[in-house]
Amino acid sequence: MQHECIQPAAAKNIEITIDTFNKKLTIADDGSGMDRESIASLFHIAKSIKKYGELRSNGRYTLGSKGLGFLSVFKFGNQATWYTKTPKDSCITFSAKKSDLEACDNVTTYSINLSLSTKLNSNGTLIEISLDDYNAESLLAHFSNPGNCFKLVNCFHDDGINILLNLN
Repeated sequence: MQHECIQPAAAKNIEITIDTFNKKLTIADDGSGMDRESIASLFHIAKSIKKYGELRSNGRYTLGSKGLGFLSVFKFGNQATWYTKTPKDSCITFSAKKSDLEACDNVTTYSINLSLSTKLNSNGTLIEISLDDYNAESLLAHFSNPGNCFKLVNCFHDDGINILLNLN
């Protein structure tokens, strides 16, 4: 099943793939990617380089500012891997486990191991989330309803972005 629509972000295209057979959720965009400094700041809660509500040069407003948004990947599973490439950097990859973060008394001490990857040839970010059984089944049930797919891809008012949703 595939749904397509126009939506917002720092990217022009976002592709969301829910693969319940392999229990994997992937989110890919063609935005500017993250550099090493941006990645290092991810685990510093309440510290963000973004200013909420700021109008950016691409005509979009900044939504996040508290450094919590990236943690939302763990709603769906315990393991997430990011691949990201900026215009001036090679593709960088790093992973995190929800259980490891929960075990930290202070998440800012969580060690992020960065390595180079050849997974992305162009700018942007790809997030791969390993789904647990419950979330694989729940996502399949939720997005088997075309109305829920429509709500997801139409939840923003921005004609400058395309969201493609692939289900299985």
